Amino acid sequence: MSTKTEQCRSAIQGLCKQIKMPSFYEAYRQQWDNPSYADMPFDPRLLLLLEAEQRARGYKRQQRLVKNAHLPQGTMARLEKIDWDSQRGLNRPLVEELCDCSWLSADRKPWVTITGMSGVGKSYIGNVLTYQACIHGYSSLYYRLPELISDIEAALDCHRIINFRKMLMSKSLLTIDDFGIMNMNEAIAAEFFTILEQRMGENSLILIAQIPLKDWYTYIGEPIKAEAIMDRVMYQSYHITLKGSSMRSKYAAVKTKMQEDVL
Repeated sequence: MSTKTEQCRSAIQGLCKQIKMPSFYEAYRQQWDNPSYADMPFDPRLLLLLEAEQRARGYKRQQRLVKNAHLPQGTMARLEKIDWDSQRGLNRPLVEELCDCSWLSADRKPWVTITGMSGVGKSYIGNVLTYQACIHGYSSLYYRLPELISDIEAALDCHRIINFRKMLMSKSLLTIDDFGIMNMNEAIAAEFFTILEQRMGENSLILIAQIPLKDWYTYIGEPIKAEAIMDRVMYQSYHITLKGSSMRSKYAAVKTKMQEDVL
């Protein structure tokens, strides 16, 4: 290789580092001694390099969105791992449709409710849907209700509740797990339901709860807020209701059986 070629490649490496295109440079380096590229015209080769950089940036954005979503099961929540046992009552076509995430870009952003008894896998489905939103490029945030209440309290104490609301509204998808699991004082409840009201038609929301939909009116309490929120929940939301026995006991039994087989 000539000195001029070495200097040119070194300059390209420096520029790619300066303008933060490392994957472009790595793809370019892989083309150096590959004979299949030797007779390829310049334009197709350039396109391949740009596509390599685009893929890498897309992957990094996905990983950043997943990390920022604070998913408790982010490392395992995958569509292909869902247990579709008929006893669970899962509507597979609906779940798969929601996983393509087109609903997140609809004009009037719909919500999703996931209900069922403790242990039936509600949180896992919520994690899967939130993970898929991140993979499709939507900023998301996952909260358990006690954690959200704690952050609301902190924001009120620091007089930063408006900033906190704006942060939540900046997320394309907000997932709230354990909805209805605990009572709230008047100030916290007012802020919590203000957060829900702000998302109506503007941003999507997933609510995960043990309590059935018919009991949500009682939990919300205040008639005017309850009517507005429940109208949204009942008529402008997708509903997933899980049935059957606890998934925890099912998989604990499977694990025990595997251990016995080993012994």
